[in-house]
Amino acid sequence: MRCSVCETDNLPSARFCDQCGAPLGTAAPATGATIGLGHALGPAVHPSGARSQLAAYRATAQQRASAPRWDAPPSSKALWSMLLGLGALILFSLLLCTVVFAPLATLLAIPAVALGRQAQGEIARSGGALSGRGMARAGVLLGWITIGGSLLLVILLCSLPAVLFSVR
Repeated sequence: MRCSVCETDNLPSARFCDQCGAPLGTAAPATGATIGLGHALGPAVHPSGARSQLAAYRATAQQRASAPRWDAPPSSKALWSMLLGLGALILFSLLLCTVVFAPLATLLAIPAVALGRQAQGEIARSGGALSGRGMARAGVLLGWITIGGSLLLVILLCSLPAVLFSVR
């Protein structure tokens, strides 16, 4: 199916143009004003209405650019953030039995948080070219949970002798 906006050939089953994102299967817009790139803005209108049409065109272009693409590859930083956060939480829970070594999980949690925050910014700046926002969030969340648990454990370990030896 041919796009009426950019004249790109698309698959017959496609609902949107692969090139410009315009809906397919709609009638071609009437000839009218064009903007530097040559996209039709619709029927010719009075110059005072051209601004509102331009604003509407830009708004839909921004919506298409910010919409998540299902075929976008995930960010490698987001994937590593999630894996490190999950590994830190598992390591923390396994090492909780050996209380002294549990804070070592923090060594995995700190990079999980850092990579997750970097991935969130990278995904936001990519304009839909990268996915993995959920993986980045999961990595940050799991990392902070592990860091918080480790800090609580250290506080507990530091206060435990005082509690045990204060019994008269």
